Amino acid sequence: MQKIGTDVYVLDTHGHSAILSNTRLILFDTGIEEDATRLLAEMQITGYKPTDVQNIILTHRHMDHIAGLKKMKTLVDAKVACHELDADVIGAIDDRLTDSQIYEGFLVIHTPGHTEGNIALLDQEADLLIAGDSFRNDPDGLNHMPDNYNNDPVQHRQSIKKLANFNFSTAIVGHGDPVEGDASNLLKSLINKNGW
Repeated sequence: MQKIGTDVYVLDTHGHSAILSNTRLILFDTGIEEDATRLLAEMQITGYKPTDVQNIILTHRHMDHIAGLKKMKTLVDAKVACHELDADVIGAIDDRLTDSQIYEGFLVIHTPGHTEGNIALLDQEADLLIAGDSFRNDPDGLNHMPDNYNNDPVQHRQSIKKLANFNFSTAIVGHGDPVEGDASNLLKSLINKNGW
């Protein structure tokens, strides 16, 4: 578990989950089924109880981000949201999200290409992007997701370019360490380096 700022925790699961607390407790992604119990244990280390979780937001439909949802829903009473294009595949969705809407204080940014309904979520006040699998952070820097996991590699790169139009200093990614400081400029550098 890693704490970022005063109220964000990155939880160590497959496809990194994160919790954000302020006036409400939000869980982003649930990892695989085996992660659900560990997620709650890590959450309790931060001082929160399962009943404190008000929302679960899923960044996309891949199993390393959602397989823990079924078990998690037996442990917490929270509304579940994802993009409308991944909702039918995931099931058990309360709120279907669309591009550019504000949901629980986050700007929903539709970033298709990894999956049809892949999203990133931007907290403009906190200068924080929950990127999910919109891109990854390798030991040698930011990169696109491996193309064998992208349903449309070209669209995936276009979505990375779309994200680079937003400003954020910190990014929490599904794969790799959080990016703390200058994250959106690092994303622009990735685009320039590859000539996208």
